Amino acid sequence: MLIVPQDKASSEASNQKSELSEGHQEVHDPPPSYFPQPLPAERTSSPPPLPAFKTKPTNFLAIANESSTIRGEVVLDPSLRIPSSLLPPLAEGETEADRKNLRLSSKSGSISNKIWILNSPGSDDLPAAERKRTTIDLASDHGSIRVQLEVIPGAAPLLMTARAPHGTIDVSLPRSFQGFLLLSTQHGAVTLADDLIQMSTQLSQLDTAKRYFVGDFAALGDGEWTGSELKLEGKHGNIRIKYLEGPGGDRSEQSKGGFFSRLLKR
Repeated sequence: MLIVPQDKASSEASNQKSELSEGHQEVHDPPPSYFPQPLPAERTSSPPPLPAFKTKPTNFLAIANESSTIRGEVVLDPSLRIPSSLLPPLAEGETEADRKNLRLSSKSGSISNKIWILNSPGSDDLPAAERKRTTIDLASDHGSIRVQLEVIPGAAPLLMTARAPHGTIDVSLPRSFQGFLLLSTQHGAVTLADDLIQMSTQLSQLDTAKRYFVGDFAALGDGEWTGSELKLEGKHGNIRIKYLEGPGGDRSEQSKGGFFSRLLKR
């Protein structure tokens, strides 16, 4: 019979108890945390904030005068509802279905505006054929028209007409523009900036009217075009179209001006 010393037996018992305790902890580790995990960045990212506009958004705006220039910033929200009692009178021959989102006209003055077009909530979910175009009509009988178009991504297609029989028409487009250009002037010239020409396909030239498609020509498809379209009509003035910025736009003109200014100062 083997007799184990008391102190050794106590030590072995203590070790066994410690091993059992450690094994017990391994089996019964605390459950994992079930706090909700953050979503991936692409799910939680919010759309970029809108610019700080100088004016509040409006819709179905009409401004007409005899001689003064129409200038400033216009922010168009095509989804904004205006009470019928506050809507401006319709133009001659215009029906309620034809009412323009923006109409600017002057007899002797010019038109010089920056026009923002906002995205209508839920419009992205509609098929292209069902998205109502934002309509803009500009007219100056004896002045010029100068417009900068700023379009918020996701905005509905644009249909803009501009008429200036005795003045020039200058339009700056966002680089996201895709659609038709119908340009006509009898005694002036039609000029597209170089970088805009690179993105354009000329479709026809009938007498004084030129037609281009800007963007991916494959987007036309076989059906009726329901996207953006610009119809610019002059008579004695030039028509010039460019992008808002970049080569062939404002920056190149400024650099050319600076170059010639330096030459003249020498």
